[in-house]
Amino acid sequence: MKFTKYILPPIIYNFLLFLKNLFIFSVSSRDEILNKNNFLKTKKNNKRAFLIATGPSLKLENLNLLKNEDCFTISNAFLLKEINIIKPILHFFAPYHEPITKKSFIKWLNKCDKQLPLKTDIVMNYDDRELINKNLFKNRNIFFLKISDKINLFHINLIKPIPKFQTGSLMVLPVLMNMGYKKIYLLGCDHNQLKNFNSTIENFYDEKNDPRKTKKNKLNSHFLKLDKELKASLNVYQQYKEYGKIAQKLNIDIINLSKNSWLDLFKKDLLKNVIK
Repeated sequence: MKFTKYILPPIIYNFLLFLKNLFIFSVSSRDEILNKNNFLKTKKNNKRAFLIATGPSLKLENLNLLKNEDCFTISNAFLLKEINIIKPILHFFAPYHEPITKKSFIKWLNKCDKQLPLKTDIVMNYDDRELINKNLFKNRNIFFLKISDKINLFHINLIKPIPKFQTGSLMVLPVLMNMGYKKIYLLGCDHNQLKNFNSTIENFYDEKNDPRKTKKNKLNSHFLKLDKELKASLNVYQQYKEYGKIAQKLNIDIINLSKNSWLDLFKKDLLKNVIK
């Protein structure tokens, strides 16, 4: 498809892209594992949801205020000291990818399983099913999302593949929109890694508490690293923008409560103002 883009007229290329998406969607709609995602809507308790990522701004928040709210966490957010007060409805794991080693990734999943509240269910990448042994998440429901780099259509139908995302919170956002929330609040979605370029990525937790290990990075050039980071940041912005368009059509408000966040696509507010 990348090659044909340069040799075909735009109208024909876009039609072929449409047919490709249609084929992928039609195949996935018959998948029993993906059809289980229709039950996600039954887990909604309130009219608003709180998406909690892992940005350092979480250290500035009183997360005890989120007791009895509908909370959803991603990645290492299970390390929050308030995790048993928040009691997330769902916890999300972004797809396994290198340079993280597979052994340390599975170790990380096991650590999370032990620390999450018992009623928290799991959402994972469809292609990571092979990483789950019979003892992992055995007392939890697991939902799988099909993540595809072969489509470019942003949508919130969870029995169809969703576009490959740049950052974990963009795995959570379409799920919350699909579940029917009319207000979605973002916490710890700082997306300001560029300010600390070429140094350790900041999060709310100490890196030593993350059991994931990475293979040695072969990307030694400073400019290649910068190029990669700039493209990643641009992808984050553009993907949020696409889901923002869907939210607007569905009359869903997305409000960014993340202090020090560079994500300026959505209205900003403070957690203490939202929960009085």
